[in-house]
Amino acid sequence: MKKGQNLKENIPGWGADLDLKNRPGVPREKTPPQGTGAHWVEPERQLPNIRIFKSSERRELTPIFGTSCPPRGLSGKLRNHAYRYSEGRVFHWLLLLFADQLICFYHQRS
Repeated sequence: MKKGQNLKENIPGWGADLDLKNRPGVPREKTPPQGTGAHWVEPERQLPNIRIFKSSERRELTPIFGTSCPPRGLSGKLRNHAYRYSEGRVFHWLLLLFADQLICFYHQRS
């Protein structure tokens, strides 16, 4: 290739300053439509039927939460103790990690 040869002819899509109709990224450059299409401001609150842990930084539970692994046994007691501490404390996270490891250990044995 000669030094002065036009790269546009040899490389498809060369150049970011092409006409807008020839630029593949143009649809992503448009402002997204406003609104999410949701018919509510906040979803209907889920009612807990088991103990749900919440951060000490929050006043109330989030509207939707998971209940796939309810707290029980030693792991549940560790989680209960962990949520007495702020999420900014390392001890909070260490207790939660240890509780998770207890759950994994229990499931491997059964």
